[in-house]
Amino acid sequence: CMLYLAIIPLIFYRLTFVRLTTDDFGPPYWINMGAVAISTLAGSVLLQRTNMWIVLSEFRPFLKGFTVFFWSVATWWIPLLIALMVWRYLIRRDRVRYEPQFWGMVFPLGMYTLATYDLARATAFSPLGTLPQASIWIAFAAWLVIVPATHSGVAFVHGHRIKKWEPGLHWYWPVVTSYKMMMIVRQTQKIQSKVVMTKDNKTVIVGAMVTYY
Repeated sequence: CMLYLAIIPLIFYRLTFVRLTTDDFGPPYWINMGAVAISTLAGSVLLQRTNMWIVLSEFRPFLKGFTVFFWSVATWWIPLLIALMVWRYLIRRDRVRYEPQFWGMVFPLGMYTLATYDLARATAFSPLGTLPQASIWIAFAAWLVIVPATHSGVAFVHGHRIKKWEPGLHWYWPVVTSYKMMMIVRQTQKIQSKVVMTKDNKTVIVGAMVTYY
């Protein structure tokens, strides 16, 4: 926890004062949320053990306060991270492509779901228990890949091709599985015209149109 509190100001300094490109806002930024979610889970487990451990019972108010604080920080990160993704993919029009770093987004979502569930049990605050019912589906959706009708996909496990993905919805395990999508419809690409000079000092404009599948 203390290491997190020491490092996070540096991250905010970078976000605030350093000019960043779309590539700088990658999925690993979700680890900032996952780190405090893990702290929330640890605190929630300790809160549920205070009746069993006499030493912990003396620190229950302290544990409860810091656990709720870390859960609040994790919850605060989520809309900011979503806003950064909207800025990257919708406003700046960065192309959505597979990155191994997407695993860094899936794990924090699952950890936040489990931490919220345990915190609701530890504090006996039943309204908090409704959040995991929604966030678990969001975490599950992060494991899905949608192949558009104009594309076809190939799934790889440990670098070896295992099957072809037809257009539709596919589930995959990002730890060991990667995928590549390719357009399967007819495509046309215009090659930029060039001006060349022949040996007999004549100017020729060369251009082409390539059609492929």
